[in-house]
Amino acid sequence: MQKDLNHHPEFEVWYAPKKDALARNTTARFVLESRNVILKEGPITIPKETLLSLEEGITLSDTVEVKVVRGNPWYRRSPGILWDDFCADVLRPLKARLRKFVPIRQSQQNRTSVQSATIVDRYYFDADDLRHVAAFEVLDEYFALLDEILKDWENLKVAKP
Repeated sequence: MQKDLNHHPEFEVWYAPKKDALARNTTARFVLESRNVILKEGPITIPKETLLSLEEGITLSDTVEVKVVRGNPWYRRSPGILWDDFCADVLRPLKARLRKFVPIRQSQQNRTSVQSATIVDRYYFDADDLRHVAAFEVLDEYFALLDEILKDWENLKVAKP
């Protein structure tokens, strides 16, 4: 901004208080010092924090076996009911045998399945004043400061044609 607007006759008078305010601001001072270190010495360290959140659910299941006692003797029952009774008698031992194995497989699957996982990376600047503030929040604050200064300059230029 200084490089582009320094030729303007009113810029230096207008910018002097803004420059002093930026020099007193912790975030702006940190960004300026970091910029100078990056340009003259090399990259700065940016610590990273990774948060991992796992959510898992438990599924409970149970079975109930019901035996229907027929009120009518077998010779008075309809063919459909006789067929259902026959199939139930034949399949009952097979279902009981299967029930012994199926819950074990389901419970093992439920113990190892993860319902959802979230990984969040947070970056921080290695400065005493800004160590506990996320790097993106620091940069948002800095850009908001610059945005205010530029809007003030634009308003000044509109007010004075």
